Amino acid sequence: MADLRALWRRLMLVRERQTTWVYCPGCKRDLCTEPGTLVTDTDLVRYVCGNCKTRSTWNFDAPVPIYIEETK
Repeated sequence: MADLRALWRRLMLVRERQTTWVYCPGCKRDLCTEPGTLVTDTDLVRYVCGNCKTRSTWNFDAPVPIYIEETK
């Protein structure tokens, strides 16, 4: 139970500092905090979800991230 509390505290600390959230269009997991999800960060940002393997493309140049497309 103590391990679960420590994990929860760590997650809350990350969430307090995080300013952008991008969720997988397939399973709705947060792609910004999942390790190993970022594929490329050029003109468009591309992620691959570690859970359902959905690939998504985003435009971060706007005031909020704009979802472009999804591929399986």
